Amino acid sequence: MQKFLLVAALLAGATSSVAAADIYVAPAAAADQYVYDWSGAYAGAFLGYGWGASDFTDVDGYNLGGEVFGVNSRGALAGLTLGYNAQHGAFVLGVEGEVSYLGLDGTTPQPDSPIDTLASINGGLYASLAGRLGVTADKALIYAKAGLALTGAKGRVDDNCDVGACGGGLINATTGGLLVGYTLGAGVEYAFSEQWSAKLEYSYLNFGSATASGVYNGSDWNYDYDLSAHTVKVGLNYKF
Repeated sequence: MQKFLLVAALLAGATSSVAAADIYVAPAAAADQYVYDWSGAYAGAFLGYGWGASDFTDVDGYNLGGEVFGVNSRGALAGLTLGYNAQHGAFVLGVEGEVSYLGLDGTTPQPDSPIDTLASINGGLYASLAGRLGVTADKALIYAKAGLALTGAKGRVDDNCDVGACGGGLINATTGGLLVGYTLGAGVEYAFSEQWSAKLEYSYLNFGSATASGVYNGSDWNYDYDLSAHTVKVGLNYKF
């Protein structure tokens, strides 16, 4: 009888061990990883630096007809951003507007008249409206942008002949109105909280060609020039 009970106990223990081994215990579900959603409206501010190069042409021969000479300009910029993003999977589509002061400034004397004829680029307000297309990588957004740009920065030519040998002539050739062009850019933005993100961005601005016009001795004198610039900026955005 004792042998029977011992054998029964051993069989029961073995059966329990096999049954326990056959039971599958699912691992605890991993906590869902946080995925940042870029969708929504946002506003921000930025600081940066810009530099450009312009070619001036003495169209009417005020000093030397057809002479072309360059003006390099540079300076700081600061402004505000307002935009909206819509995220679709890993891709982000958006529209973004900017308003800033574009501090492009530079002056160069005309080579044929270096004493008294100065061409310059002067900074002014700048605005753009651009589309953005980006791809997400964790909490980072890598994007490109393109759109319309306009600026109050412009070129001018000043010639005070009292300084030179020509006597009391004076011309102030300026450009009226705003210059309209386009912007192309790329950047990376990183969300360090639900609402706040920081960005680093490069942009190319091209405003085409314009004319600075002035009057001297009853005649019109014109200088054609082009205006383009490169900018690098850092910014901080808040998502609503």
